Amino acid sequence: MARQEHSRHVRGSAFRAGPPKERTPLRDHLEYFAALVLIVLLLRQVGAEAFRIRHGSMAPTLVGVHKEIRCPNCGWTFNVGRRKVGYNGEVECSNCRYHWPAASTYDEGGAALVFKRPEWLWHSARGWGGGRVEGTEAANRVSRGASRIFVNKFLYRLRKPRRWEIVVFLYHYYDFRCPICGWHDELPTSIEGTVCPECGSPDLEVTTKNFIKRLVGLPNETVRLRGGDVYINGVMARKPREVQEGLWFRVFDSRFMPREEVKEVVRHKIRLFGSS
Repeated sequence: MARQEHSRHVRGSAFRAGPPKERTPLRDHLEYFAALVLIVLLLRQVGAEAFRIRHGSMAPTLVGVHKEIRCPNCGWTFNVGRRKVGYNGEVECSNCRYHWPAASTYDEGGAALVFKRPEWLWHSARGWGGGRVEGTEAANRVSRGASRIFVNKFLYRLRKPRRWEIVVFLYHYYDFRCPICGWHDELPTSIEGTVCPECGSPDLEVTTKNFIKRLVGLPNETVRLRGGDVYINGVMARKPREVQEGLWFRVFDSRFMPREEVKEVVRHKIRLFGSS
């Protein structure tokens, strides 16, 4: 009798609870997406984080926003950093030393060069006035994206940084900008309650800077440079082979011989420095 009452009670409870709800594909996708976001945030906090190279000080190992330029004199292709462009966009070929305004903005009566999809894919661009630039002349003016790196943030919990490693650190100055009057400056991170010195506004836009450099000096070391070599405490610190290979760059490639226009280089240098 007791068994029958227990079975009735169980069946009654199951009947009141109802059948289990079926899982829908939408629910599965949302749960997977939420779990993925949590894992990414956790890894970014304690494991690894992606950084984008802003400048070209680490070139040619790492490059920032740059332009990939082909020399019309010898056909050599090389990278030019955003801040390495001379007056009127003039650059110098790293192979034949030819100078020309390769990175300049195309100008047609004050109208800048415009790339429109998919024209930028085929190195074709046009100005607002209807002029068109194609081929190498257009390709030289395309801005290329910067390098991206993943930083292992957990490694240095297990060991100390080593010489010649590429490290990322937070610059100790913040960029302050006032959206009201346009004032901007760099100030130490220790300054709190900063207001705009021009208009007195406390609503300032603050951004941080991440510096990406190669580690040379360690604590309690004296670093000197002599003839391009690094000396640590008076002893030359030789770079490992993999570091040297990352720093080499070509001086001249005989497969890319200059044309007659190389004479323009001589005249250009005479015009700049004068004849001896």
